[in-house]
Amino acid sequence: MQKFENVNLVYVLRQIMNTNTDYYKNDFEYDIKTMSKAAVSNNPDKKRLLFMSRPKGTYCFRESEVFTKDTFAHNAWKFYGQQTDDKILAYAIEVKDLKTDCVIGNLYELDYTKHFNHVINVSVNPDDVSASEELKFTLSCEHKRLEKLKCGDISKYIDRLTARAVKEKLVKMTQDEKKGVIDAMELAFDYGMGKGTLFDVELYNAIIKERSEEKPSIKKQLAENKDKSEPTKSKTPKKEDISL
Repeated sequence: MQKFENVNLVYVLRQIMNTNTDYYKNDFEYDIKTMSKAAVSNNPDKKRLLFMSRPKGTYCFRESEVFTKDTFAHNAWKFYGQQTDDKILAYAIEVKDLKTDCVIGNLYELDYTKHFNHVINVSVNPDDVSASEELKFTLSCEHKRLEKLKCGDISKYIDRLTARAVKEKLVKMTQDEKKGVIDAMELAFDYGMGKGTLFDVELYNAIIKERSEEKPSIKKQLAENKDKSEPTKSKTPKKEDISL
């Protein structure tokens, strides 16, 4: 697990989301609002968030709510680990600043399976008298643990994540789906409709490469056809080989 400091959270999480979320990507627009509100808040508690990317959508919750039992955030965070086999990409977020069109902060990679089980074990009961102090201590321990993570290169991390996701996607796609990707991307290129996301572009490139490797080159096909079309020369026996 790694941490990535002072990154553009909106850009980075969108790239990450695109490698894993196929449906309901508009959920991320709500996450942007959550991060933006956190950036302008004077409450440190609101600046700590937890984000997850699922195959069918995303969530961005306040960390304190995830670690409080019986909240929607707590129940949703553990649900996908307990009740589904969905691939979940999870991250802790420390929001720092709001700039033009971007939210700046630190991103901490999480092992979702370990994390949701940890949440179950250490979350506080809101009805307990000491819940507030207990929650503060729990979150303080969480932050100290995250700070100890090794700093990573976010660009290399996204590249690796994208490459792995493209490889996994390619194996599952039908030929019709691949053709659909090619048609959509080339239409976008032709009409200047944007270059698509990093994942879209890499998937398109991978499909094109796959097709070029499957089909022999035109030069090779012409050479093979020429060999097939040339008549086989009969071998004339030498004079001395003819028996009398």
